[in-house]
Amino acid sequence: MAGCTVAEVEELFALPFNELLYRAHSIHRTHFDPNAVQISTLLSIKTGGCPEDCAYCPQSVRYQTEVKDEPLMSLPSVISAARRAKSQGATRFCMGAAWRGPKQKDLEPVLDMIKAVRELGLETCATLGLLQAGQAKQLAAAGLSDQVTLMSLNVFGRTIGPGNTDGRQHNPNHQVSITIGKPFKGGIIGGVAPLGTDYGALAIDSKSGAASASGDVSALNSLAAFGQTMLAAVGVSPAIISSEVATGAVVTGALA
Repeated sequence: MAGCTVAEVEELFALPFNELLYRAHSIHRTHFDPNAVQISTLLSIKTGGCPEDCAYCPQSVRYQTEVKDEPLMSLPSVISAARRAKSQGATRFCMGAAWRGPKQKDLEPVLDMIKAVRELGLETCATLGLLQAGQAKQLAAAGLSDQVTLMSLNVFGRTIGPGNTDGRQHNPNHQVSITIGKPFKGGIIGGVAPLGTDYGALAIDSKSGAASASGDVSALNSLAAFGQTMLAAVGVSPAIISSEVATGAVVTGALA
């Protein structure tokens, strides 16, 4: 889709479903074996006890669920599970840990696990939560197959309480955006400040991305600014950005 115009994208959306499916399958057959499916295996290497309060997740320590807290698995146990997965046809082995993010002492044994799984001839991936500075490079050096080249997270403040039937409520006035990856310097766009008994979003300085009461991008336009910045990061032309996103501005301070 690189270099497509807005009109070409709209034309795809207007196609009958079966025609769209046919084109997608034709492209897939050009580049891949049409009858091959990759088998992946996911192993929870550290289960339960997560300090986060995500109401939908049974691994949160803050809620009573049937998930029992388990410590980080041993290296021999992980290798045994990976060998079993490979014998059953898996070519990719993913390891997940219920952390907010690993401390360096937690990451060290995970690095050994990644190296050992790679030595078995399997692709590796991991879900480890919030990484600290330099940890992504350590994971890549250990042989992790997937490396983040572009990641964005648009964070809304959430309210969790017994009255919330859906487990959480989003408050757009608490919006903060996090950017990681090659197109970005890496950091936080926007922020919040005390507002009575609550918190409210601040305006954004488009040159730095910092939250500021006198920023040139208003809090109400922060989501649009994040969208414009994402488009700029992946190479969309300024003319198309301005025509498709009417408010906000590109936060140049977030771009590498």
